[in-house]
Amino acid sequence: MNKTMYLVIFCLFSGLITSGCGLDDGDNSAKNAQPEQTSSKQIEAIVAEEPVEANKLVATPALKAKLIEEKSKVNKQLVSKDGTIVYQDLEGGFYSFIANDGSKYTPMNLGSEHKKDGLNVSIEGSIVTGMMTTTQFGELLKIESIKTNP
Repeated sequence: MNKTMYLVIFCLFSGLITSGCGLDDGDNSAKNAQPEQTSSKQIEAIVAEEPVEANKLVATPALKAKLIEEKSKVNKQLVSKDGTIVYQDLEGGFYSFIANDGSKYTPMNLGSEHKKDGLNVSIEGSIVTGMMTTTQFGELLKIESIKTNP
C-alpha cells in the first residue's frame, strides 16, 4: 500500500473516532443538558395536588401515581414497639433504637430529650424505605410518638 492509501485510512478512522465520541461540530446542547433536580417540596406539592413553581416540574399521571405509591409505602409499615435507645459509636456516633424483640432501627427524628444511652422508651412510627443513611443500622424509623417508660 502506498502513502496515499494509509492517509485515507487514517482520516476515515480518525473521523469515525471523533464522531463516535461526540466531538463533531453539531449542536449537542440538547444532548448535554442536565435535567433539573426535583425537590422534596415539589414532590409533596404534586402528591397533595398543590400548585408547583412554573417551569420547574411537569407531573405526568404516571409520575404522580409513582410518587403517591412511594409515599404510601411509609404509611403501610407502621410499628409500635418498646425498647431501648442505644448510642452507637460508629460513623461519628449516632443514637439507635433496639426493640425488646431484638429488631434494630435508626430513628429519623429523635428529639434531644430522648438522646440518652440506655433510655427505655415506647415508640410508634413508620418504616421509611428507599432512603439511604450513613449509619446502615437496622431500618430507618420515622418517629410519630415516643414516651419514656419507667
